[in-house]
Amino acid sequence: MLNSIFFVFIAVALLSLSYKKHYQQIKNKELRNKKLFYSLNILCCVISLIITINSYGISLGIAYFISAFSLAIVIIALIFTYAKNLFIPLIIISLFSGIYINFI
Repeated sequence: MLNSIFFVFIAVALLSLSYKKHYQQIKNKELRNKKLFYSLNILCCVISLIITINSYGISLGIAYFISAFSLAIVIIALIFTYAKNLFIPLIIISLFSGIYINFI
């Protein structure tokens, strides 16, 4: 389940970075990689959905995926509101901790 939550968190972060407004808040540059961010978002969402469905079955897996997606949206919104400068380091830490937990 933790792997799924990390993939959803990364997916929501990539989705928010695919929007011009959020990208400019973080990087102060023009958005050029919108398709890359959006396609990686879809890939992370599909991987997370597959993990939850394999772990809990179809009905519970979809419910857990939607709840993890909602939690990730709230966390990303709080980060954008209160800690814009910490967005990229938090995403990197989340990615590496998700990879670390996967190998344990």
